[in-house]
Order: sequence, then structure tokens, then C-alpha cells
Amino acid sequence: AVLRQFGKFNSLAGPGLHWFLPNPIGVRVIVRKDEVRRLELGFRGGTSVPEESLMITGDENIVDVQLLVQYDIKDSAEFLFNVVDPDGITMRDATETSLRQVVGSRNIDDVLTTGKEDVQASTRIQLQRLLDTYQTGINVIQVQLQNVNPPTQVQDAFDDVVRAKEDKERIINLADAYEEEILPTAR
Repeated sequence: AVLRQFGKFNSLAGPGLHWFLPNPIGVRVIVRKDEVRRLELGFRGGTSVPEESLMITGDENIVDVQLLVQYDIKDSAEFLFNVVDPDGITMRDATETSLRQVVGSRNIDDVLTTGKEDVQASTRIQLQRLLDTYQTGINVIQVQLQNVNPPTQVQDAFDDVVRAKEDKERIINLADAYEEEILPTAR
């Protein structure tokens, strides 16, 4: 618990029996440090929130990113007194800022396919650094990408590009197979 006397921070108290001045002189605020909290960015439940999830990648493409953050409280006094609403708007803004910075520094292929783990790790590091700078008292446990897709408006065009790349690979493999078949006969 965080103990306040006349509205100012007085001390921290652990579990057990403690005596403290009654209200209005003293106030006891209990903060659960062992509780794992979560933040959904880009979606709420199953509903998408496009103003949070649409981002521009480093190669100037738009991608729809949904993120889940799990965190707990590492310092009760910082959590309660240093930042207004650390569990709400501050955490949401810091997470969005970190994710936009990481996604904005990578190309769309990294974000959509090969670099998801790297995006998660970089976002976690960036978010923790930002929260420590703000002295929020929050410890980020895990950052996990939920859905990463091109926007629905351009999904068909994106699928066409993917199919074209697959066709290119298939044709190259057929040409290589033909070459392996013809060269020994020619020799």
C-alpha cells in the first residue's frame, strides 16, 4: 500500500498489520503489484480500431497492426504520483508511439512476414525505455502482435502482388529444372 498523509506521499507498507492515521489525515491506497494487466492497441475485444491500428511503414506502405501488451507495476509510488492516468491514456499513447516508431523504420515485408519477432522485441524495448523516462513505475512483461495485415481497401491488390511473386518463383524453379534436364543431354 502507498500511504499518504495530508495528500502527500508518506511511505510504502507491505503486507501485514499496520497502523496509520485515519481519513482525512491519512489515506491508504492499495496497488496490486503482482497483477498482470493488459492493453489492447488497435482493437477492443474483437472490434478493430483503425485510428490506432493503421500505420505507415518505412517503405511508405500502409499496414494494419494490432498489438497486445502485458505489464505489471514495479514501483507503486511512481505509478500513483508521477503520471496522470498511467494505466490508461499514458500507457496507450506510449505504446502507440513505440509501435509506430518501430513499424515506421521497417519495410512492409518485414512487418507482415519475416520480422514479426523483431518488431515485437524492438517495440517492447522502446516502450519500456519510454515508460522509464516518464517514471511511470510500469514494467512491460510481453508485447505480442495479434494481427498484421494490409488495409482491407488494398487487400486484393496485395494478394495479387503475393501471387505474382509466387508465380515468379514457380517459373524460375521450372526453368532451373528444365536447364538441369537439357544440359546433360547437350553435353
